[in-house]
Amino acid sequence: MSKLPFKSVPKPVTVLVGDEEIGILEFPKLYDLTPNERLFIKDFLKDEPDIRLEGVKLAKAIAASTKKTVGSVYVALTTGDTETLGEHLEELINFQEKMEKSGEKRILATVTALIKFRILPEWEIYDTDNPEQLPPKLRSKIYEFSQKESSGWSDDETIELTDEDLGKSQTVLLTENQTGENSTGDLESSAPTRKDSTKKTLVSSPAG
Repeated sequence: MSKLPFKSVPKPVTVLVGDEEIGILEFPKLYDLTPNERLFIKDFLKDEPDIRLEGVKLAKAIAASTKKTVGSVYVALTTGDTETLGEHLEELINFQEKMEKSGEKRILATVTALIKFRILPEWEIYDTDNPEQLPPKLRSKIYEFSQKESSGWSDDETIELTDEDLGKSQTVLLTENQTGENSTGDLESSAPTRKDSTKKTLVSSPAG
């Protein structure tokens, strides 16, 4: 096997995910999702509609019948702002349900990929979906870890959207894409998050 002529060899780093109550798993820290992980997620979500594109289309339709901007409507849709969209409550509820389903499927695929390609090759979707195999809280922590990996462990940066941005782009994110998928992404991973949301559960440690 060929080896790169590193002048400085990368040092293996692992991350402990979870706690004593829900269990702790040790993941290699790679500062990104691997190609195999991305392909696994993409394949699992290949038949899913692009929820972000649906959000943009719905925001445009609502904005056209109101005095609100497309950007403000889009944010209201993705954050569940009933005050802003009180007159369009049914559309808001329906979109929130679609967003929740899309987000759940992405979490399922992403967590499965991380365990399968970094810890246990025989791990499958049904294992991730089984609470006796994987506690729901630990699954959430693994997904948080995946978001940090796909963003390169950089701080989140909120991006302001204009109507022009929404008009030009068919897939618009509110923050830097943390999922690595542009065609079937869920809005949960593109919504603004607290910068310290994972610091208490993720602990880096040099590999032994």
